[in-house]
Amino acid sequence: QFEITVIIPTYNHPTYIQYIIDNCIKPYTGEIFYFEIHDSSCNTDTEQIVLQANEGLRRKIKYTRYDSNISGDLKSYTALCKVQTSHMFLMGDGIAPDFNKYEQFLLEHNCSNMDLLGMFPVEFKYSKKVKRICSSDNVIYSNFKLNEFFEDYFYLFTLYGASIVSKKIYEEISKKSIFEKYKFKNRLCYAYVFSLFDELSCGNYNFAISFIDFFHSNPLKKESTWTNGAAFFDILIDEYQSDLFKLPGFYDEFKKNELKNQRKYALKKLSIIHFRIKGCIKIEYIKNHKKELKQCKYNYYFMWIVSLIPYSFWKMIHNIKRKLTGEKSK
Repeated sequence: QFEITVIIPTYNHPTYIQYIIDNCIKPYTGEIFYFEIHDSSCNTDTEQIVLQANEGLRRKIKYTRYDSNISGDLKSYTALCKVQTSHMFLMGDGIAPDFNKYEQFLLEHNCSNMDLLGMFPVEFKYSKKVKRICSSDNVIYSNFKLNEFFEDYFYLFTLYGASIVSKKIYEEISKKSIFEKYKFKNRLCYAYVFSLFDELSCGNYNFAISFIDFFHSNPLKKESTWTNGAAFFDILIDEYQSDLFKLPGFYDEFKKNELKNQRKYALKKLSIIHFRIKGCIKIEYIKNHKKELKQCKYNYYFMWIVSLIPYSFWKMIHNIKRKLTGEKSK
């Protein structure tokens, strides 16, 4: 039977959860979705919101409480391993889909046969490559070779992560301890996506992608908090690179291109000025990460040049930029 457990991990975001319940879960009248909220907040605000909502809901929300010190990915993985339905959807509290339209779409396209279906908002069709391959919205694009799928969409999965995944994939991931392979210094930032692609490369699965217009970011989430800081680039250099080159079944050239794309995104997202001011781009840092950075030589030599320009120059540019844009000093 085709049923999907929607996993919503959250941490100190009661207003996000309230929005999802009021605008996504309460209006849902279908039969295939079940909802679980996995909460590691520092207080009981989210729990109280769920308890109050459950009083009037036809299909109750399952609530699970965790210690506030648990990492986000470990919490999510624990939740995924306990799912009993045929499929699971690790949604997170930053996403707000229309579940009625979602159900209609999945049933119309016979998605019960899918093992992995990446579901992204239409605005994510930002690159020329994606626009060329995915010309229409609300259409499932499949029949990819695995390396093509990896090369074209792995970036989106790591950025967004939204996907319908069959339980049989996670049963294999658990049985083979694949998730453990992608732990990095006890942090699990990318372990979920890397585990999926690791198992895809080893088994015979149906996978596809779709950009849909009823799938949106939670409007209360103005921007990604974890990418809005200097640590994001550290994670890309250390954790992401380490995990990427553990993946079986993919050519190193693909991995290098993927690494290059992620770093370009980080540099574009936060700007060279930001990294220089925060101390991420300096000679000592480059020396410490020489081995990692040389996997993508453009980053290595470019960062060397940037690090040799005096810090005072970048501080001056930063102040000018802040005045021109009206940005408040933090």
